[in-house]
Amino acid sequence: MNPHSHLGAHEVPAGTVIRALRPHAERVAARIGGVDYPLQPTSAGIFEATVPFHDLMDYRLVVTYPGGPETVIADGYRFLPTIGDVDLHLFNEGRHERLW
Repeated sequence: MNPHSHLGAHEVPAGTVIRALRPHAERVAARIGGVDYPLQPTSAGIFEATVPFHDLMDYRLVVTYPGGPETVIADGYRFLPTIGDVDLHLFNEGRHERLW
């Protein structure tokens, strides 16, 4: 499975659906423009919500774990993957000399 095809922000007719993988989290919200939009748990640590915005460029996740403080983090899946086909080919051959 390609996690970028499921997690992160994806446009839908009603706006943008945001999915985050946060196993064991008690509560997850998407902070957009200073407003928190709660994400609902769906299955196996995945939280999801549809927000009424299109072309959503920036948001943060507000995550609370049991007994812990509220933490604001960037969602890594809002950024595109940076490893291309050539990188994967060379890595699989054990010849990638500039993987960093």
